[in-house]
Amino acid sequence: LKGLTLSATGGLGFAYNANDRYMPMASKNPETNPYAEAYYGTTSNKNWIVEPQLRYNRYVGKGSLSILLGGSLQHTFTKGTTTYGAGYPDDNLIGSINNATSTFIYERQGEYKYVAAFGQVNYNWRNKYIANINLRRDGSSRFGPGRQFGNFGSAGLAWIASEEPAIKKALPQWVSFLKFRGSYGT
Repeated sequence: LKGLTLSATGGLGFAYNANDRYMPMASKNPETNPYAEAYYGTTSNKNWIVEPQLRYNRYVGKGSLSILLGGSLQHTFTKGTTTYGAGYPDDNLIGSINNATSTFIYERQGEYKYVAAFGQVNYNWRNKYIANINLRRDGSSRFGPGRQFGNFGSAGLAWIASEEPAIKKALPQWVSFLKFRGSYGT
């Protein structure tokens, strides 16, 4: 169809982090805590996003009509592990978890999902009067049960006063664009 455009953007990401933190005996009070400690940690993060859009533009009467439909899909998964070692009898042994007299392992993971669908209708009549309506539905795993989805909308009207011949003549030279706009939305 003439005036119809389909497009999509997307991305894929992966990150990996490894870190070690050492607290040697030399940094401790020998009376209260005479042993060395160490933390060994790793974190991995995988994410992807896809955002398709369908746009339709057409002249209707003395104005232009634009309709946009789109969406967004996102997913992120993060996993981390921290191994804690304590009781190293010597600072020279702190580089390996195997030399600790006691160890603890902490694991954590998190997942985030997001989905959205939206639509927008915009009509610009004679490059002076503009009306638009926006509707969308968003869902996120970060919101509580029973509240993971929400509907949102807005409507707006605008008048480009500087395009009116009488106003254009009356405007000071330093004003090149004058627009009045009102909108309401949730």
